[in-house]
Amino acid sequence: MAALKLLAALAIFEGCSAGFIPSAEVSSALFADDSCRRDGANGCGLQALQTSISAVRNDAILAASSSSTPDILSRLVNEPQGAYLEELGPVVQAISLSYKSSPGPDGEPSKVNATISIDRQNWERLFEMDLDTAPGGIHGRVFAERSKKRAIVAYRGSCLDKTIEQCHYDICVLRALQAFGGLSNVVYDIDQTVCDKLGPERLISDFLQQADEFARSAQQKLPGFDMMLVGHSLGGLLAIVTAARQPGVLKAITFAPTPFHDALLLKFGWSEQQIEQLPHDSLVAMCDPYDCGLNTLYVSKPRKGAQTCLYFGLRPSEDCSRLPVQPYDDSKWREVLQPTGDMGQAINVLKCKGGAHAWEHYEEFVLAQDSDGRPLHLPTCSAEFSVLQSMYSTSLLQLS
Repeated sequence: MAALKLLAALAIFEGCSAGFIPSAEVSSALFADDSCRRDGANGCGLQALQTSISAVRNDAILAASSSSTPDILSRLVNEPQGAYLEELGPVVQAISLSYKSSPGPDGEPSKVNATISIDRQNWERLFEMDLDTAPGGIHGRVFAERSKKRAIVAYRGSCLDKTIEQCHYDICVLRALQAFGGLSNVVYDIDQTVCDKLGPERLISDFLQQADEFARSAQQKLPGFDMMLVGHSLGGLLAIVTAARQPGVLKAITFAPTPFHDALLLKFGWSEQQIEQLPHDSLVAMCDPYDCGLNTLYVSKPRKGAQTCLYFGLRPSEDCSRLPVQPYDDSKWREVLQPTGDMGQAINVLKCKGGAHAWEHYEEFVLAQDSDGRPLHLPTCSAEFSVLQSMYSTSLLQLS
């Protein structure tokens, strides 16, 4: 089992490891200054963060800074024994409730007032913090286990039903993000005039700002709590991007997040170096290899800045079985599956991706257990899986 634990080097912005939450002034310097976006001028990015930390450090240290944070990657490979289900049990339930307790096509009346329910854990839902932005925008839920001073902030994933107005916002954001590269307008099919009226670039900024404000509200409501941001699909993007804005303070566990590299690069004006210096081992994307692998073919750096954990050994769906190779299965998978203009293969890819990406698919296998109560599937984690590469190290492939 130890061989599965591929730990990324911890690279945290100087000054943030003590639990520092950037003030409004710091956030402005990092994310809003036009000169930062253009050329990373002096006074921006890391330099601004380091300068601002010195000025406001005494007022911004959280009570949580004194507590030790469990190593996420170790727990995700079930070290110590039982850690995997303990960590992911509430995460999976929180994401499920972000869909099922909110309005939309996945909403279920029986889940409207539900909370996380796990043996020997005592979670409550903070109903006063429920967020369902109308007519469109982000949807979020907050859960707390007060006895252990930990909390989960869950962002709902995308809604793609074109007959529902709130879904138009999600679809237009995904199109504007080019979340599936050159196939984005096919995958996220909607009349472009709908998106033009909503203003897709403004929508992206609104979604990211709403997500950030939601997390900060939870931090104010639950000072000193160890806070995990979670989500699937678009919700995963919101979780990781929001956590990345407070490196070393917030953590994220996500499933198949929408590619977020360009959001960090273009919307916040971060450099590639700043993205590389994010604490990979506390920003995690969990994936079916078909799901995130196929996305990686069309978006070359979809999850750069995070650790990607892949569940090898899953039984492929009928649609995925039609593909000639499983992503990451050998060093030539990229060349075999690379888009070539063959519409037949493109259709197979989209069908496979659609099934592998569905949240119901993750609900089925992530917490599956054998007869002894041990997890049936454990992931292999590496930052290498977060970007498109022509081949992977032999030792990495052997681990799967």
